Amino acid sequence: MSLPFTTLDVFTTQRFGGNPLAVVRVPKTVSVSKSQKQLIAREFALSETVFLHGIDTEKMECEANIFTPHSELPFAGHPVIGSGVYLLNAHKIDKITLLIPAGRLEIEKSSVGVRASVPHDVHLHKKTLRDVIEAGGKVQTTASGKVQTTASGGDPDIANAELDARVYSIVKGMTFFLANVGPDVNTLKKVQPGIPLDPDVAQAVRDKGPWNVGSTGRYFYSITAESSDVIKVQTRMVAGWGIEDPATGSAACSLSCFLTQQQKRVGTTRFEITQGVEMGRPSLISVEVVAKAAEAGDGVEIVTVHLGGSAVEVMRGEVSL
Repeated sequence: MSLPFTTLDVFTTQRFGGNPLAVVRVPKTVSVSKSQKQLIAREFALSETVFLHGIDTEKMECEANIFTPHSELPFAGHPVIGSGVYLLNAHKIDKITLLIPAGRLEIEKSSVGVRASVPHDVHLHKKTLRDVIEAGGKVQTTASGKVQTTASGGDPDIANAELDARVYSIVKGMTFFLANVGPDVNTLKKVQPGIPLDPDVAQAVRDKGPWNVGSTGRYFYSITAESSDVIKVQTRMVAGWGIEDPATGSAACSLSCFLTQQQKRVGTTRFEITQGVEMGRPSLISVEVVAKAAEAGDGVEIVTVHLGGSAVEVMRGEVSL
């Protein structure tokens, strides 16, 4: 048995930029197990591989599963955008609904390529990595016994950003350390990927209960410009297993919602997020957040989140099983 696949570079209009994605098409008459999907994702060795299970042409819906080389995800941004671009182009349509474990995503053509509604159940965790360390929790250390954060390489600016990063989930199972390195984007060059985040550390930082599940990445950011309705940010993403990701839609959505709530922005705010520059794979991610005043307290509630971006096809082939 063989399954057709297409690779796309996502959050870019230029081949060999952005974030590569493998889209594997699974016909309705074919059954592929979760373990087989995991093996295929591991073989591609990309940050994510998405499996599309046919398309219901009457409802214009398509079921999808998203896998990293290590596990299945309930939601991830660049597979959603890449799948949207692929499906809309392949079927010559303007809208489609993608059905993923996190919920229904309405995807439509837009001025930035495609625009997808993002399921959200945002949650700001109480602890920081510094809180865990000060409480005597397990941390990674150097041979000298000094505290060593996972992406700092010993640099104090990056170490402090990681230690004090707020921990935020866009949905259950998708959590990020949001590490503000300050207004100088050159500080981002000091981030050193390669060291995995200890699962025990991630578990200690996340709130207990239903929020203490799934993957935890580290999203370093520098705000480069902001106005009443637009915020521009440059970022770097280090996944939990240590690799750097050139474009991370779920992290971009998390950061956008966090900044909206932190700054108590009501109405619509657009975020223009650049990522992957230091990797030589520049990416542009568009996020639009609509928020309203909270019914209780002086905070704001997230009403809608939309993720946008482009993608370009690179390769086609078949996977043999």
